[in-house]
Amino acid sequence: MKLIWNYCCIIFLVVILSCLNNYFTWKEIVENRRFGNDSNQRLQKINVGPGELGQAVFLDLSLFSNEERRQYEEDQNKHGYNVFVSDLISFHRSLPHNTVYNGCTKSYDIFKLPPVSVIIPFRDESWSVLLRTVHSILDRTPSYLLREIILVDDGSKKGELKTKLDIYLSHLYNVRVIRNEEPKGLMVARQRGIDQTIADVIVVMDSHQEVAEVWLEPLLQQLKEKPRALVVPVVDGIDKDTFQYKKTDLDLKKKPFTFSFDWRLMQTVMPFKSEYLLSRENFEASPIRLPSIQGNMIVANKTIFQELGGLDTGMHVWGGEQIELAIKYITCGDGIYMIPCSHVAHLYRPVPWHAGNTRISNEYRVAEVWLDDYKQFVFEQYGNYSYTTGDVAERKMIRKKNKCKPFTHYLEVVKELIHFYVPDNLQASGTVMSFSRRKTVDVYMKVIKPALQNTSSFCLDASSLSSITLLACHYQSGNQYWEWSADFEIRHAVFCLAVDSANHLSINECDFEKHSKWDYISDNTIRHRIMCTQKIVQPGRELIKEIFSFSNGIPDVDGLSSKIVGGSNAEIETYPWQISLQMRSGGSWYHICGGSIIDNRWIVTAAHCVDGSSANTLRIAAGMTKLSDTSRTVRSLARIIMHPSYSSSSGGYPNDIALLELSESLTYGVKINKIAVPTTQDFTGSICSLSGWGRLSGSGSSPDNLKDVQMTIIRNSECSTRWAPVSGATINDGHICILESGKSACSGDSGGPMTCYSENTPYLAGATSWGISTCSGDFPSVYARLTSFRSWISSYVSI
Repeated sequence: MKLIWNYCCIIFLVVILSCLNNYFTWKEIVENRRFGNDSNQRLQKINVGPGELGQAVFLDLSLFSNEERRQYEEDQNKHGYNVFVSDLISFHRSLPHNTVYNGCTKSYDIFKLPPVSVIIPFRDESWSVLLRTVHSILDRTPSYLLREIILVDDGSKKGELKTKLDIYLSHLYNVRVIRNEEPKGLMVARQRGIDQTIADVIVVMDSHQEVAEVWLEPLLQQLKEKPRALVVPVVDGIDKDTFQYKKTDLDLKKKPFTFSFDWRLMQTVMPFKSEYLLSRENFEASPIRLPSIQGNMIVANKTIFQELGGLDTGMHVWGGEQIELAIKYITCGDGIYMIPCSHVAHLYRPVPWHAGNTRISNEYRVAEVWLDDYKQFVFEQYGNYSYTTGDVAERKMIRKKNKCKPFTHYLEVVKELIHFYVPDNLQASGTVMSFSRRKTVDVYMKVIKPALQNTSSFCLDASSLSSITLLACHYQSGNQYWEWSADFEIRHAVFCLAVDSANHLSINECDFEKHSKWDYISDNTIRHRIMCTQKIVQPGRELIKEIFSFSNGIPDVDGLSSKIVGGSNAEIETYPWQISLQMRSGGSWYHICGGSIIDNRWIVTAAHCVDGSSANTLRIAAGMTKLSDTSRTVRSLARIIMHPSYSSSSGGYPNDIALLELSESLTYGVKINKIAVPTTQDFTGSICSLSGWGRLSGSGSSPDNLKDVQMTIIRNSECSTRWAPVSGATINDGHICILESGKSACSGDSGGPMTCYSENTPYLAGATSWGISTCSGDFPSVYARLTSFRSWISSYVSI
């Protein structure tokens, strides 16, 4: 009996020891999994290869054949990132081991956290980028917490994203795809995925991201504590050219920046207030309250998210949704929190997501539903009332049903976190117009106090936020909207007009602690309070006094912005090579210049139209008589090539010509076709046609309908003589001039075609360059002579 008892004790002890061993082994696995230890050991065995540990991949393009180089560039232009490099990198590539801050030492009981559904919308994403996103989630998320991954295909056209993708995903656990046969837009695609999820928590993310180790648990822990909050990770970067992983420097001791927005409802960054950051416990690791989000990944309780209206599916174009979510969760929920212990890398690319009716402005929708009386600030900034909110009655009802606080509550909360500018008590606002005939703004500036006059063709423009410039006035606010604030700043959104050490105008981010102030003087000038009043002559250039006026309102504008003086309505079938060059400001596109099709992938325009602009801020519209015609053909730009000898500071704007390469070929037809570039034709004495959507007079409105006018080409010697009394108006061999009293090109016609005929064949004799600001026809209109630039053009285009 004693022997049996001993055997039982031994067996009991073995069972106890075995259980303890299994318990500690399982606990160790769980703990290690939470801090990436087992993953690091695994990755150390396989982290040899392109891009491993998040390292950059560099290419020697000299090794490529011509066909390989062509395909390489085509893929890069199409996607906005280096597809070739991406394809070299493993779907399971390792990331750096130091993505998490030292203060992130809290353990997570994953079995007390809610599982998630991950929603990833995509459209024509590259195969390797999309699947690397999927596998990073599968590889770095505990299976207990990952209920499903739902890919939402929003009308992709690439064949490999159809059946091939279905077959591939069928071999992965809990990953499925749902499809929109036609593009519905990012908001609709995201919301469709959300509606089909089965987990209590949703993770909505972009299709070009990679999650780091222990990315999910800190987010879920915060959501568990504040279920009505919206939580986001720290967003690191992935270089679009080398795919290098770039960790975000969140050094809280150096006053880091956070995302906010300006009064165009455009995303911007602002520094945190030091007093807020210092008030937080566990300085490095505790959650950080945010005034806004990027929007490329959000984590939320699904029930609360849906009760608050989900995503606004009335938004068909990317942008604005992150502003709505920010205001909604601060006024209706528990706020927004960024979790420093969670890191997700995002591939930033210049390719926007478009779909649906672009006449509906996302920003207008947000303003109308959420901003109460402050919405007027947004409408004044944009100034384009041809855009609408669409039907927002349901969105307003959602706000009322959830008893959301007024927008003033949002401002109160945000002002605790950052310095947030509100344009109250403005001294002036509107367009800042130059009264000089020269497009120069680098010296002494005069500003007339608020006046409703627009006698200038050039306006102060903030298209390039790194420098200040003058561009053709479009009187549509946007990049040409300025405010003279109650603090005496001249502001464009979060940027302020300043004067540098050389007494030249510049534009810098506004400093809330040190204002760049401008004073109104009795002689009708505004002068910088510190650097003011001295007239500086820049070496090699004559002194130009730039005179400006603030316009407190928007002129009666018919259409978008620019015209032919003394002309009549025309049809695009007569000038199928005519295009509208348009600039993006927020959710709106504005006509700024004309241009001509010389090849199905190439446009000729004026260099001054694109000077200081990047390709991703411009597009062309073709095949329409009216700018408002929604059936027009639109193409984005792959690149801009300005003539290397163009000079905006030399007399007569020499070599004012540029080529625009389109991201996608145009299809020729009766409304879209190319025009020939002449070889040696002079055209002096010929009656030629000008066409465009330019202003109808120097101070007049812009038409919606295409206009044309016929005028006579004059000799350059006569042109030079007529311009002789005007300082700086130099005519050279690269110019061609046209003159007839009462007729002229005008602001907005720049870059557009001068069409001349020889033996019944239309030729592009010139591209509109410059003329008298009043557009009166008293002086010749000056064009870039295409025969002078044929050789340069043919180095890029087969003509």
